[in-house]
Amino acid sequence: MSEFNDEEEIINEDFEEDDEEFEEDVEEKMKDVGELKEILQAVSTEIPDLIKGIFGSLYSSEIAIEYGKGVGSLYKELKNQGLPEEMIRKIISDFTSNVNILGNIKVNKDRSSKELISLNSLT
Repeated sequence: MSEFNDEEEIINEDFEEDDEEFEEDVEEKMKDVGELKEILQAVSTEIPDLIKGIFGSLYSSEIAIEYGKGVGSLYKELKNQGLPEEMIRKIISDFTSNVNILGNIKVNKDRSSKELISLNSLT
């Protein structure tokens, strides 16, 4: 009988150790979840403000006015140098499409697709 009790006691000790380790793991994971929740809450409130700030600085009326002045100055300079109107329009068009940061993403995607199509037609 005592041999049975010893084995039962050893098994109970093993289960108690496993239970303690399990509880510690659960507590640690719960802390991690809590930290992640705090981080996500901070990010969810900060990111929208950051995006608004970026758009506000890129597309403010002051920047639009300066941009227009720059395009006008470029046009005048190219015209003064005697370039043909068609060439000036192409240069201005390329300049303005390259400056448009957000629109440029779609333009480049469209261009890449067209270039790929034209390359495929060569083979």
